Amino acid sequence: MNELCGCLYVSFVYEKQLVDDGTHSLIVDAVIAARERLAQKLEAAIAIHPPGVPVDVTSLADLVFTTFEGGFILARTLRDPSLPRGQLTHLRRYLELLFAVGDASNP
Repeated sequence: MNELCGCLYVSFVYEKQLVDDGTHSLIVDAVIAARERLAQKLEAAIAIHPPGVPVDVTSLADLVFTTFEGGFILARTLRDPSLPRGQLTHLRRYLELLFAVGDASNP
């Protein structure tokens, strides 16, 4: 079986003894930039579809990021590249429910 892909940054975070502080700083910057891009997209969604409950946009952006990364970890660990699809389907349903859009009952 071919090795499954994952996030290079996260691989370095797990093996931080293999990188110097400068490399770690670059990884932190990249993760923060990803968080900020996701937060901007979520803020745009909130402006159009205000959620029925209070939302911490930064925390929600982190949830999206960790769902992607967790899906990669799960797929690599269990050697099943289909697993991230299920995680992302759950995330999509959650966001549809949160923003009261789409048909959360239909994957």
